[in-house]
Amino acid sequence: MMQDDKSYLISGKHLRLTLQIEKNETTIQDMNLINESLVEPEHVVGPFIMNIVFGNGPVWVDTMQDPFVHRGIPRRGEHEHHYEIKDSATVVARVPIPSKSMPDDFHIDFYRARGPLPEEVHELESLLCSKKSNVLEHLSTVNLPTLKKHPEWGSIMQQAGFNPRDSI
Repeated sequence: MMQDDKSYLISGKHLRLTLQIEKNETTIQDMNLINESLVEPEHVVGPFIMNIVFGNGPVWVDTMQDPFVHRGIPRRGEHEHHYEIKDSATVVARVPIPSKSMPDDFHIDFYRARGPLPEEVHELESLLCSKKSNVLEHLSTVNLPTLKKHPEWGSIMQQAGFNPRDSI
């Protein structure tokens, strides 16, 4: 379960990742250090789930509408709005930063709900910790080695106050 005490996180800063998910592979499009605190979401807003993990369980869970689903106005001959499921999606992940360094076991798991989800994020965290859940479809994972390969990683970690040697 997610820890209620967030004192191990840097206050006033977070990492914003723009990610492209395609065929269970995720690539980092952009990476920025943002000088704002994150506001922890309380309610589940959609079936797409980003589960950010350090250590034993989630430290941050965020949800959104499914970015693979595209809707639009009806096309000629259609009577309802246009609805299409794409093979790829671009998402923005807001990542809290730990106060000491990014742990080696840091990763972000992306899921899509296959069934009903609870309304509250803290209830969703319990579902994420349950390895037997058949409600969640795992789509992709981004881990620390992937982040470290990004050309901006070293400078962003230095801006966050980490030793440059720890960033590589």
